[in-house]
Amino acid sequence: MQNQILFKGIEIGKLFDFPSTNSKITKEFCNKNKGEIPVYASSKNEKSVLGYIKDNLKGVKYYQDCLSWNRNGSVGYVFIRNHKFSTNEDHRAMKIKQEYEKLLDITYLKYEIQKNLFINGFSFLDKCGVNKIKGVLINIPIDKNEKFDIDVQKYLGKKYEKLSELRNGIISDFHEINKLNVNLGIDCDKEFLSLGNGKYFFVDNGERIRKEDIDKAKGNIPVYSSSKYKKETLGFVSDNIKEIVPKAKKFSGLCITINADATDYSAFIRNETFYANDVLNIIKIVSKEVYPKYIVFELNNVLRNLNLAWNNKLYKGKLKTLDLEIPIKNNGKFDFDKQKEIADKYEKIEEIKNKLKQDYEEIKSLQIEILS
Repeated sequence: MQNQILFKGIEIGKLFDFPSTNSKITKEFCNKNKGEIPVYASSKNEKSVLGYIKDNLKGVKYYQDCLSWNRNGSVGYVFIRNHKFSTNEDHRAMKIKQEYEKLLDITYLKYEIQKNLFINGFSFLDKCGVNKIKGVLINIPIDKNEKFDIDVQKYLGKKYEKLSELRNGIISDFHEINKLNVNLGIDCDKEFLSLGNGKYFFVDNGERIRKEDIDKAKGNIPVYSSSKYKKETLGFVSDNIKEIVPKAKKFSGLCITINADATDYSAFIRNETFYANDVLNIIKIVSKEVYPKYIVFELNNVLRNLNLAWNNKLYKGKLKTLDLEIPIKNNGKFDFDKQKEIADKYEKIEEIKNKLKQDYEEIKSLQIEILS
């Protein structure tokens, strides 16, 4: 795709025909003439309908394979309609003029027109009727000969469509977060439990393993160190590492790892065989009364308030002094089911947050790509 896109400003009215509308279609009319043809009104929801009516009703105007927009209500929203439909007077159809049908991309036009209707500030108090929309200026990509460039339109149309999908996904994810009970400890008594309590936890740390040690004992067992990324390793070794680093520590099975010396102290659950460097802490849960995922999320909550830094590190001794709040039952015993319920909600929230972050980064990237 070319680096510099050329545009030509042109009024919408010069590119589209505007068929007359149905001024008398109401909800009651739809109910009396029920069928399969959707009737659109003034919603910003593309699929929202006033109702469904029969085909070929006398005096009713139908449209197909064109754009439509909200004149009233949620003013300015534009939709692609690749099916037969009808409208009331709050929603209007516009069809690309025949001489431009092969020169214009309908997806690009949808987003370009909608953007400019919003920019022009049309609203419930300033409705966007036919005469107004005809005069709105939009930008159409052109080639060096100042002809409409359909390929660039399609390229930008796909980018705008992806942006819209990402934005809609973000909105959906925010709604999903709001559905979850953010007060995750609701209706729940808790008791403090120290990570140094040997009845429930065994806290350890790894042994110093250098890059050159790994190079001498290459294999398929990961060596983890301090990192904000769960899957980042120093490398992979065989058990021959013990010949080079006699005190090297290998861990297996379910455990929690947390950095002892880093700029990020997030805790991770691991269930594998690995070697650990000396700046990585390992927490083994030795009691079935506590739920590992709950311990991870509760530990991460505690870590956010510790102000850890290069001169305030989280070595094994300090880690063992940390107290975690654990849900308890009425009889004072730890409530495993409540831990699981809370942890599962935390996990869902974290998944949504990560997706939101990924979508946000992709939106920024797409915006830069479109503008360039």
